[in-house]
Amino acid sequence: MTGNEFQYNGWHAISLRQSLMIHLPYLSAPRFSGHDAGSFLQAQLSADIEALEDGQSTFAAYCSPQGKVFGLLLVGRQKDYYVVIGSA
Repeated sequence: MTGNEFQYNGWHAISLRQSLMIHLPYLSAPRFSGHDAGSFLQAQLSADIEALEDGQSTFAAYCSPQGKVFGLLLVGRQKDYYVVIGSA
């Protein structure tokens, strides 16, 4: 471990100035960017993704055409990209 890494309750963590990063292996966070990222996510998810402004987030569901929920997600917008956090 380096000087800014430590163990906390069995978790491997990294301190970055005043932020804290903790390894969460059960989550994934793909990033979507490009001029059509918002409209792509809008068409795939159950939330009003295109209404998100910079720094905002919302919960959304990824569903089949019949309405069966495949996954619950947290979608956040940061400047020119979206981050979708869900189960790995």
